[in-house]
Amino acid sequence: SSLYNEGLRPLMYSEKRAKNEGIGWARGGQETVYYASSIYSRGSEGTAWHTLTWTFKPEYDRDTLLFAHSYPYTSTKLHCEI
Repeated sequence: SSLYNEGLRPLMYSEKRAKNEGIGWARGGQETVYYASSIYSRGSEGTAWHTLTWTFKPEYDRDTLLFAHSYPYTSTKLHCEI
């Protein structure tokens, strides 16, 4: 089982949304599905690779979008906090 199949959605960052609305990284997308694919890794174990799919409709034309599994955390931010 996967948290994506339980309702977790990928994170999305829109440059235009951040500029216009002050909203940074946020969960987004619809129809999120995570499943074992028909592709297997090399080696004796033959572990199946997994695929994450979702649909997404951009709010703004000609926007730059970034997607992530978890909230980005830079080493610069880490050094500032320790």
